[in-house]
Amino acid sequence: MRFAVKKLNPGREKKTVALVKGKPSRSPSESAYSTTMKAMEILYENDRSFENSTYEIYRKTVMIKPSLPYPTGGMEPSNMINTDPQACRAVVDWVIEKEAKKIIIAESNVWKDVDIWDICGYRSVFTAKPYRSIVDFMDLGTDSEDDLIEVEYEMARDFYTEQDLAFLKGFLEGRDATKKKASGPKIDFDQAKSCTATFNKALKDVNVLVNLSKMKTHVQTGSSLSLNNHFAFLQPQETRYQRHLGMDPLQRNLSYTELIISSLHLQRSVACTAAAFKSLRIPQLCLIDGIISQEGNGPLNAGKARQENIIAASWNCPATIDAAITQKFIGLSVDSASYLPPHIQWGSRLGLGTRDLEDVCLILAREDGIPASSVAEMRNEPDDVFLHPSTVTNGCSPRVFPRDTLLPVMTRALDELQRQGIDPNKVFTVVRRKVKLPTGTITG
Repeated sequence: MRFAVKKLNPGREKKTVALVKGKPSRSPSESAYSTTMKAMEILYENDRSFENSTYEIYRKTVMIKPSLPYPTGGMEPSNMINTDPQACRAVVDWVIEKEAKKIIIAESNVWKDVDIWDICGYRSVFTAKPYRSIVDFMDLGTDSEDDLIEVEYEMARDFYTEQDLAFLKGFLEGRDATKKKASGPKIDFDQAKSCTATFNKALKDVNVLVNLSKMKTHVQTGSSLSLNNHFAFLQPQETRYQRHLGMDPLQRNLSYTELIISSLHLQRSVACTAAAFKSLRIPQLCLIDGIISQEGNGPLNAGKARQENIIAASWNCPATIDAAITQKFIGLSVDSASYLPPHIQWGSRLGLGTRDLEDVCLILAREDGIPASSVAEMRNEPDDVFLHPSTVTNGCSPRVFPRDTLLPVMTRALDELQRQGIDPNKVFTVVRRKVKLPTGTITG
């Protein structure tokens, strides 16, 4: 394979993000394998810290965490929702070449009566030679306290003040008091606001994580990439429901005010979870599968498929790769200005990589031999940004500035809705056809 490679903003000490585009003539599964492999090779050749990571893998345990939130029996393994198993196979081949001792493919399966590995196409790939002797599957889910480790993490310069927390608690209590019908488990406020994370203790035996996420837009976080993929590590599973405040616009209708609150709270929770995971000191290779990506009201089946044949890669900086993809490739914007979702801003503040793209070396590689002079030129149609979630375009994912806390952001967002003649208490139907998930779970 011959690739045209262009470096933007090169610098020896800068973080590196590689974007690699395969030929559109390849099938999605073929492209997922070959493009993922090339993305790792290019990152290895251009990022000294990743090149030096080989010793982290040699005779060690590597965990690969794909994103498999929704088993889709009627879809091909290459789809817009789940990480392609051929992208995962490329990673497995890579770490086998680097002489890993053990490889674990892990996900938190909320579908207790469903074999997600089978439905998503993984079992048929990795139970065959040469993989079955070295690759194991793991369900990260556990209800046993003996299988959990607790990570205490305090969010520096928290988005919530005591006044914000009092407001949020009062809002939730008022909502619960006026609900005519319960829509899920009751929210434990102390757990919902907590920065403490509990993970499966099997993570203590992991030496390297390959964070293999899917490129998607998201109705509550704007984009769903590397940082979001950490959220599935939270255990027990109902913990994630609490951090989500039980408010999912793909499962039920919410008011504009509820959408704003749930978006901000979920994004804080995503950033805190990723930061808590970082405290485990497990280095991670971040790969984002955008062979078939998703735009619109993702992250499940309400969005639209978009084949871009893209794989993005970075080493140990999930917030950085998320910032680059969200702003430059997906092209999120609000009022014609580039929009960086709060969870990426907070993730950067919490030590998960710079959000300032001036401090990032972007490596663009195209298999078609056409050099790209900008990230936009890596899209099939350079001017065609991703279709935004309707929550972003309708003011339910407000901007957050560095020293903001909850109440000022809420005030600005609600004032803007009222300026447009929108009642913040009005129900906003994000999608008409709701998704049915196991009780107490959330989307993507």
